[in-house]
Amino acid sequence: MKKGRKKVVFSILIFCIFALAFYIAAESLSAMKAGRQPRILGYTFHVVITDSMEPSINRGDFIAAAYADKKDVKAGDYIVFVSPNPQLNGKTIVHKVSKVFLQEGEIYFNTTGIKQGAVPDEYPVKEIIGKYRFKSAFLGRVFAALSKIENLLFLSLIIYILYICVRQVIRIAGIKKELKQNKN
Repeated sequence: MKKGRKKVVFSILIFCIFALAFYIAAESLSAMKAGRQPRILGYTFHVVITDSMEPSINRGDFIAAAYADKKDVKAGDYIVFVSPNPQLNGKTIVHKVSKVFLQEGEIYFNTTGIKQGAVPDEYPVKEIIGKYRFKSAFLGRVFAALSKIENLLFLSLIIYILYICVRQVIRIAGIKKELKQNKN
């Protein structure tokens, strides 16, 4: 690949990264303002805080939920929702739907964890965030690490140092090229 093409491809890649970062920031701000979960490319993302879904989904796993119409949810599906249990203070939960029922014309769900000995949830769920789609233990560990301020500061420092190093390498390469041209 020629240098001009490499430069164009690199510029497009950088533009795409900044556009995606801008999209994520704008969606996050919009969601916060509207009091809802941010949806990035149609998904909401969460870190599991309990072991109630083990062995399928473990505490600390990073999960994604896709929007789902309540009419499309059936018993056996895993759904993500804000717990209606006042003792859980609005925590986001992923549980298995054990029963779908109508009450006063509204669709409700009885849910439960799947861990051995789990008891059904006390409060029926009316509003859902979405259906569970996939998990990542690795991303869960990354987000757990980044949730600590000292780790975030350390990562920022590493990124800044790498940025300085790359700038210096580019500067040195430019000086070498200039010296070579002056020599000829």
